[in-house]
Amino acid sequence: MRLFALPRRHFVFASILSLSITALLNPFVQAQTRAGDAPATQPAAKPTPRDQITAKVETLTRQIATQLEARRQVDRADSALAIYKEAAAGGKAIQTCDPILKQNQDNIGQIEIECEVALQTGGSENARYKSLAKRLEMMKQANARQIESAKTKIAQSLEEAKFEAAAAHTRLEIATAQLEAAKRELIDLIAH
Repeated sequence: MRLFALPRRHFVFASILSLSITALLNPFVQAQTRAGDAPATQPAAKPTPRDQITAKVETLTRQIATQLEARRQVDRADSALAIYKEAAAGGKAIQTCDPILKQNQDNIGQIEIECEVALQTGGSENARYKSLAKRLEMMKQANARQIESAKTKIAQSLEEAKFEAAAAHTRLEIATAQLEAAKRELIDLIAH
């Protein structure tokens, strides 16, 4: 639920910020521009202050959207990195990364129960018990091989996740710097 609420909150914040800036600038821009500054038949040589401010607000809005997307990418990359770190450490997340392992564990648990029942009902010399015990041992060995294979894949995925997380953080830093630059440009334009 948190993953869905976070981007909506940022979007609402960006929308409110954009509308607030526009509303605050409207009286100021109207005071700086006069009707009839440039004749309609001649192309304007220089954009009016109102046009410049409008362009800067649009740029600022795009920068806010870019920063929010970069923040979402950072959240996703950090989440994936945490899962891969836990899986590499041998935690339960290994089953998240390879769902077949979860199914194998369930199957092994079921065969263990059947094996125990066969042992209790027929003894250790029972043919069914011996068959189930052999099957259980083979399943455990196959599962161990799959776990080792999954760990190798997870190690590779962990390195990729580290790289992606670092890249996402870099993109966020760049987007934040661009946003701050757009804010400063808008403030400077309004101040003049």
